[in-house]
Formats: sequence, C-alpha cells, structure tokens
Amino acid sequence: MTITLKNTTVHVTGKTQAIEREGDKIQLKFIRQSADISAALTVHFHVVWSNRLSLEDIAEGQGKTDLLAGTIVIGANQTEASMELIPLVDSDATEGLESALLLVDPGDDYTPPRTKLDPTDPNLIVKGWKLSNGASLQVLDKVTLFADGTPGKPDPSGAIDFSDVKQQMLGDCYFLVVLTHLTQYNPAVIQSAIVENAATEDPYDSAL
Repeated sequence: MTITLKNTTVHVTGKTQAIEREGDKIQLKFIRQSADISAALTVHFHVVWSNRLSLEDIAEGQGKTDLLAGTIVIGANQTEASMELIPLVDSDATEGLESALLLVDPGDDYTPPRTKLDPTDPNLIVKGWKLSNGASLQVLDKVTLFADGTPGKPDPSGAIDFSDVKQQMLGDCYFLVVLTHLTQYNPAVIQSAIVENAATEDPYDSAL
C-alpha cells in the first residue's frame, strides 16, 4: 500500500450571504496553506443547488464563469483567489431564503480540510454553516429585517418571532436564549436596537 501525503490544503471563507438588492454580493476566498506557493494552483469544486437557488439566480460575471467551470485558480506566489457572486434582482414573487452548498473537491496537488459534517445533510444548506471545506451560499429575497427564521418562508409583516433566532456554529446559546425570551415578552427591545441603514456593506446598526 502506498500513502501519499499532500502538503497543501485549500479552504473557503468569506461573506457567504447576500441580500437580493443593488450592490450586495457574496464574496468568497479560496485560501491555500502550503510551504511552497511558487506555482499556480487550480482548485476544483462543485455546488449542490437547493432551496430555490440556482445558477440562473446569479448575475453574469467572472464569479458565475467560475461556477460554470467548477474551478478557480490561485495564482503563482499567491495564497488566495477571490470569487464574487452577485444575486440577480428579479421581480418574481417573494422567495425568502435561497441557498446552495459549495464544496471544495480533492485535487492532485492539494486536499480540502477534513470535516465531521456530512455535506449531503440538507440542514447544512438552510442553516448557513461555514464549512472548512466549503460554504453555504445564501441569498435573501424580498425579506424584511426580522424575517421568519423558517427556511424559505418569507415574513412580510416584519414581526419578530422566536423562530427568527437561529444558532449556527458560534457558541452563543446563552445570548440567543435571552433574545428568544425577548421575542415573546418584549420584542420592542430588539426592534429598537437593530435598525437598517443605506450602506451596502454592514447594512445594519446594532446597539445590542
């Protein structure tokens, strides 16, 4: 038996969520860790399209071209390559949360980090978890600031509900318990503390 050890790993990080509006976009970084970065590295990946998000929902550009090819190149003497995905603003009915899962495939010259999470688990897509070997891509379509936390179910009233509170991979359950309590007994505290602004980046102000 022959065992080949690869000294290069590639993982994905970045801004994985975007609102379907002018100027907002998903911004991913494919980062390699290696002792030798002198040569360019072609990274292969695939996307598990699900929950109403499809390739047709992404605007034309280099990011969509990379998605179609299923590859992205980290240049010679570079440690990362960037991908920008701009959601198409359409006039269709409100679709709420749209999401898909991007996963890095193993290559001849690199390997993605190992993860204990099952990439075929549909919950990975709707919960927005950031995986070491991929990312959950999320587009929020015509939702309010306090959108219903139920995946894909829009909340046109904008009312705060306990289902809006979702814990992902951050260990902040102690804080979320308090928020959940407030949604039921004093939602005005949350509404007054988190407000939208006109900025493209960081479009919310919070006093929490």
